[in-house]
Amino acid sequence: MLFGVFIRKKTAVLPLVLFKAPVYAASTVNLFLAGIITTGPMLILPLYFQQGRGLSILQTGFWLLPQGIGMLLIRPLLLKLLDRIGARYVVWLSLSLSILGTMPFGWIDSKTNILVISVVLFIRGLGIGGIIMPLMTTILMGMDKKLMPQANIGARIFQNLGGAFGSALVATIISSYLSTHHTSLANIIAYQHVFWWSVLLTGLMIIPSIFLPKYVEK
Repeated sequence: MLFGVFIRKKTAVLPLVLFKAPVYAASTVNLFLAGIITTGPMLILPLYFQQGRGLSILQTGFWLLPQGIGMLLIRPLLLKLLDRIGARYVVWLSLSLSILGTMPFGWIDSKTNILVISVVLFIRGLGIGGIIMPLMTTILMGMDKKLMPQANIGARIFQNLGGAFGSALVATIISSYLSTHHTSLANIIAYQHVFWWSVLLTGLMIIPSIFLPKYVEK
C-alpha cells in the first residue's frame, strides 16, 4: 500500500515524474547525502570532547561553538555567491570546505591541541552551512507549479532519511569497531573511522552536483 502511494499519479505524495528533472534528481541525492554527513558526525563530536577529552557538557558546548559560528557566517556570503557564480560552484566550494574541515578528524586524537580543533571545526562549519541552502534554493528551478508542493515534501523526506541513515551508519561503524577492539583508544579510533566515511560521502556529492545549474534564475 505504501508503495502504491508513491506511484499512483493522482494521489502520489512523491510523484516519480519529479525525478525527470536533472536538477531535482541531483538535489535530492545530495540532500540525502548531506543528511548523512551532517547528522552522523554531529552525533560523535560531543562524544569526542566528553569521552576523548574528559570535558563536561558545558565545556563541550563551548568548544563546539566554532562550528556553529562558521555555519552562521557563511550564509550571507553564499547568497551573494549564488548570483555571481551559480549553485553548482557554491556547492562545490562548500563541499571542499567540508572535506577540509572533516579530514583532520581522521587523525585527531585525545592529545591534539584543542585550539587547532576549534579552527578545524570553524572550517567544517563554513562547509556544512553552505551545502543545504544552495540545494534548496535551486531544487524547484524549472518545476511545474502544480508539482512544487510535492517537490518540497520530497526534498525534506530525502534530507530526513539521510539524517536517519547517518545516525545508523555512525552507530554501526562504532559498534563494529568496538566489538573487536578493546583498547583504551578504541573509542577515538572508531570516531576517526566515522569521519573518514564522512569525507568519502562528501566527495561523492561532487558527482550529482554536476547537474546543478550554473546560475540562479532571476
